[in-house]
Amino acid sequence: MRRRAGAVRCTLTPEERAGLCRQYQAAVKRARDLATRLNEDIWVVGLPDEFLIEIFKWSITLCMRPVNRSAEIEEYGFDLSISASDIYGWLPVTQVCSRWRRVALGAATLWTRIAVISLDCVETFLRRSGQLPLDIRGEIYHPSRLDGFASWEPVFRQSHRIERLTIQDYNENYYRLSAETTRILIEGLPELPNLKKLKVAAPPDSWQVPSILRHLEERPPVSLESAEIFGLTLPDLRSWFSPNMTHLCLSNIAPLYEDAARLRMLLEILKTLPLLQTVKLWNGLPWADDPELEIPFDSREPRLLFDKPVSLPCLRLLHVASTSSDQCLALATLLANLEFPATAELNLLVVDEEIDTEEDLQALEYIGPALTKRLEASATHQPPAPVRALRLDAESDATAKFTGWKESLPSLAPMPYGAPKAIGKASPLFELSLKSVSARAALALFVPLLPLETIETLAVGLLMRWPAFDHHPLEECIWKQQLAQMPNIRTLCVTGASATFLPEALRPHPETETVPLPMLKQLELSEVAFLHKVPLVNKTGGAGEMLERNQWFEVFTGTLQARADLNPELRLEKIHINCAQSIREDDIEELEKYADEVIWDLDVLKSKR
Repeated sequence: MRRRAGAVRCTLTPEERAGLCRQYQAAVKRARDLATRLNEDIWVVGLPDEFLIEIFKWSITLCMRPVNRSAEIEEYGFDLSISASDIYGWLPVTQVCSRWRRVALGAATLWTRIAVISLDCVETFLRRSGQLPLDIRGEIYHPSRLDGFASWEPVFRQSHRIERLTIQDYNENYYRLSAETTRILIEGLPELPNLKKLKVAAPPDSWQVPSILRHLEERPPVSLESAEIFGLTLPDLRSWFSPNMTHLCLSNIAPLYEDAARLRMLLEILKTLPLLQTVKLWNGLPWADDPELEIPFDSREPRLLFDKPVSLPCLRLLHVASTSSDQCLALATLLANLEFPATAELNLLVVDEEIDTEEDLQALEYIGPALTKRLEASATHQPPAPVRALRLDAESDATAKFTGWKESLPSLAPMPYGAPKAIGKASPLFELSLKSVSARAALALFVPLLPLETIETLAVGLLMRWPAFDHHPLEECIWKQQLAQMPNIRTLCVTGASATFLPEALRPHPETETVPLPMLKQLELSEVAFLHKVPLVNKTGGAGEMLERNQWFEVFTGTLQARADLNPELRLEKIHINCAQSIREDDIEELEKYADEVIWDLDVLKSKR
C-alpha cells in the first residue's frame, strides 16, 4: 500500500491509544468534579430552593425571547417562529452543580412550556412537568420530517393538560403538504377541554391549518380565552370562538368574502364575544370600492351595517392596521359600528405606498371624524378623560405618528420611531401611525382635529437629521400654526432638528404683550446634534438666514431672557438636556441663568470635557 506523501505515520498501538483515551476521560471527569466543587462554594448556589426556581424562570424567559422578530411582529401582529432555543436555551442551569440540577429537575413548573421539535425532549419535558398545565408550541413539518409528527403523539395523550397551544405551518417555500401528512395530525388531534390560549399561523396558501380548525369545530374548546390567528378566512373562524374570550388577534385574514359582506361577518363574530378586552386586526379590512360602504353626501358618519353598533363593554384596546389607504373607509365604518368604553385605547396604523394623488389624500379624511368622535366621547366621559399629553413624531416626510394620553405626564421625552412605549404604566387614549403616507398632509389633516386646548404635555420630534435648508412639515404645522392654540402646556419635549425652530416658537411678542406657551415650566431637549448650520425662522414663518450653532444658542438664550424680562413668572423651573451633543459646558452654565434647575445626562458630561 502506498502512503500519501506528507502523511504522518501512526506510532500508537491500539493498546496505547486505549490507555490514553482512558486517561483523557479520567482527566475530564476530574475537571468536571473540580468545577462542580468550585461552583458549590459560590454563595448564590446556597440560595433557598424557591429563590433558585425564580432565578431559573427568569433564565427561561430571557432565553426564549425572540432574537430578531420585529419585522414579523410589525407585519403580522405577532411572532410566527418557533425556535429550538425555546427548549434548549436554559438547560445549562442543570449543569452547574448537583444541587442546581436537583432543584431544576424537581421543579415541575420549569418544564411545562414545550416546543414539539424532538420526541426525546418532548417525552422528557412531559415526564418532568408532573401534572401541571402545559404550554405547547409546534410546527407542521414538511413530509420529509415525519419524525416531527411522532413528537406530537405523547402530547396528544396529555391533551387534558394543554392550556396553551401554538400551531405553525412551517412551509418556507409554500409547498403544499401531502394529504396523508395532514391526516396524521388531524386524526390525532384530541379534545382540548381546558384550552385557554390558541395561536395559529399559516402561509397564505395553506389548507392544512384550516382543516385543523374545522376539526376543532366538532369539539370546540369552550374554555378558550385568547386566540391569535394568522392567514385564514373568516368562515373558518366564526363557528368555534368561545363566548368567554377576552383577547382576539386576526392577522392577514384572507378575503373569501369581499367588502361589506366581509366586514359584516367580522362584526357578527365580535357580537358573539361580549367579554373581549383586546381586539387586534392586522390587514383584515376590505377595500373601499363597495357602494354599501360609501358615506352619503349629506352625512359625515359612515354607515351602520346593523340596527345598532356592536357593543364591547369590556374592551380596553382596539388595534386596527391596514396596508392601504383604500381600507380607510372600511376602518372608519368598523369604528362607527363598534360601541366600547371611551377610556379604551384606540390604536390605528395605516401603511401604504407613497400617497401623492388627491384621491389618496381624501381617503385619509375618513379617519378624521372617527378619531374626533372618540376624543369627544373621552372628554365627556364620567369622569372626564380629555387628552392632556400629546406626542407628535415624524421620521421623514413619509412617516407621522400621533399619540395622546389622558394623564398630564410630568415627562414625555420622544423616543426613536417604532420603539416600544415606556411611559410608566400609562396607556394612551389613542395612537395613530401613518407609514409611507405624506407626513405633511397627515399633520395638516389631523393636528387641527386634536383637542389642543387641553394639552398640558407636548412632545415633538424629528428623529433624523433633516437637511438644514429644508422646512420640515412638523415644524411648520406645530410652530407656525398650532402652538397658539395650546395655552396650557406646562412641559415641552423637543427631539432632534425640531429644536432649530424652538427660539422663534417661544419668542414673546412685545407689541401685542403676548407670549407663546405662558404656562410653560419644563423644557426637555433630546438628541440635539445640529449640522454645521441651522435655519432661523423669519417673521413670515419661513426659513430665513442660516445660523451657526453658536448663533442659534445665542438666539435661544435671548428668547428665554426676553420671556423673563416680559414677566418674571415666565422663568422656567427645569431644563433637561438628554443626549444633546451640541450642548457644551459653557452652554450649561448659561442655561442655569434662565431656569431654577438644569439637568444633563452622561453624553453631555462627556461633551463638557
